[in-house]
Amino acid sequence: MEKVPVEELEAAPSESRWLWLLNAGDMAARARSGITQAENLPGSPVQIVELLAKPYALIEYESPENATKAFETESKAICAYAAPAMVERILFNIQPNYSPPTLISNDPPTYEFTNGLILIHDFISKEVEEEMIREYHVVTSSREGRALKRGAVHYGPHFDYTTFAVSKSASTPPPEYLTRLLDRLPARDDRDIPDQYTLQHYPPGTGIPPHVDTHSAFEETIYSLSFGASTRMDFKLCGEKESRRLRLPKRSLGGGVETPPPELAPSVDSVEEKTEEWELELPARSLLVMRGPSS
Repeated sequence: MEKVPVEELEAAPSESRWLWLLNAGDMAARARSGITQAENLPGSPVQIVELLAKPYALIEYESPENATKAFETESKAICAYAAPAMVERILFNIQPNYSPPTLISNDPPTYEFTNGLILIHDFISKEVEEEMIREYHVVTSSREGRALKRGAVHYGPHFDYTTFAVSKSASTPPPEYLTRLLDRLPARDDRDIPDQYTLQHYPPGTGIPPHVDTHSAFEETIYSLSFGASTRMDFKLCGEKESRRLRLPKRSLGGGVETPPPELAPSVDSVEEKTEEWELELPARSLLVMRGPSS
């Protein structure tokens, strides 16, 4: 359990609909065990607000009575009722810098963002989610005993992390629990139907750094299905002057031992560009559709 300075957490003098949630903030380790516990507590939380560089978060309920149901479980993740005045200050300071999404469907709840992102809640049922988790562990059971920070299972053509391209030789047929979801995808045409699947497992405390995916390996539409737990994903529209990491194979122009690199252009790291950013909370069992600039 993370040690939290008591003076940082302003407790409410009486019951409120907000609770302080420990071991759930946006620290470098991205520990999420507190969030996992909170999602299973009684009272049905409305939202969980993670705080930048803090080892705690805020959890909101529809009413003080619902918050009390969670508080009285004596969960180690729950610290105290949060003072409404402090909650108001925190929420004001972390307002998103983008327009709120548009609700385009109620069943299931589907939201569209101005950058083209589409978020579909409850895309799969809890039963399907449990099946996917179970099957993932069956496939990766041979890896047990290894301290993996991150695991991946590929279906269809494998993605080669050494070349950042789709493998021309390695391919695995996708299982039925994945292919039966294809008819439900919001595909515009056949090009939107995926033929490559990557299942990523991020244990509590792990994540991935900011990066730009290889565009040449994919079509325009990318689907991201979250299962097992909710998570947060940050999107940033790359500026034209923003530096990017590039893999240079041996004997390519500008890299390798045999060919001296050309004179480097002035660094652009110091050039600041104002770019759009989106910070999304992806609930468990939700589907994120990425097209255009967002993909």
